[in-house]
Amino acid sequence: MPNQRPNPMAQPSSDPMADPMAEPLSGRTLLELDENESGQVLRRACAARSAAVVCCGEPAVQIAARCMILTERTIDLSSGAASPELSGVPCTVRFSPERDRFLFDSSITKVEPADGGYTLRLLRPENVFVSQRRRFWRAATVESSVVRLADRAGTYQIDAAVLNVSPDGFACRVERADAERFSVGDRLDAGLALAGDGTPIGAVVTVRAITEGGDPGRFIVGVQFHAATLATEERDRLARHTQATREAV
Repeated sequence: MPNQRPNPMAQPSSDPMADPMAEPLSGRTLLELDENESGQVLRRACAARSAAVVCCGEPAVQIAARCMILTERTIDLSSGAASPELSGVPCTVRFSPERDRFLFDSSITKVEPADGGYTLRLLRPENVFVSQRRRFWRAATVESSVVRLADRAGTYQIDAAVLNVSPDGFACRVERADAERFSVGDRLDAGLALAGDGTPIGAVVTVRAITEGGDPGRFIVGVQFHAATLATEERDRLARHTQATREAV
């Protein structure tokens, strides 16, 4: 089915299965994952039997469910509150296999009774969206913290000084010629080397802002991490770095 940016619809259900999605989505940014990243997220969700909310119908109905089985063409969810009348209905699914929140659009192709509830069979989405916002205070870094940015096609790479960082993203300073390579919304590969930490942090990032940096010919590029490409250990390292820097100022 065509990929469309999911509509968060109404507020989530109060059902306890929906707790990971209980916070409203207003003010958040939806980042589209590529096909490989989307598959990884869906497999993790089914392996963990992650809680989900299925939003469908007019007026919107929200159904608590759990991710169960993923195949090449479909994804099965279990629910105690579905009904056969939902077969053929478009839907938006919100789920949270870990700390991050994801969404995708699909259609319910079949609803069948199962184990005292129902199994909802949905078309497998080509792409999943991760819902992100800046949730952390950003720590200023020392000049020796650097990042290597490269386009995903591998046609160029640059090194830049990191100005501030958090588990959500970072800002770096680049020369005008390098800044002209970027556009807001571009997806890049990043290798982040924090001062005092010998192991680089690798992740996919999206350019969120490009502004003049005060010094002639220099620009500040602000980026946001793709949550699905940042390992839990790396996120924790960034959080520790941010907290340590904050306590020192």
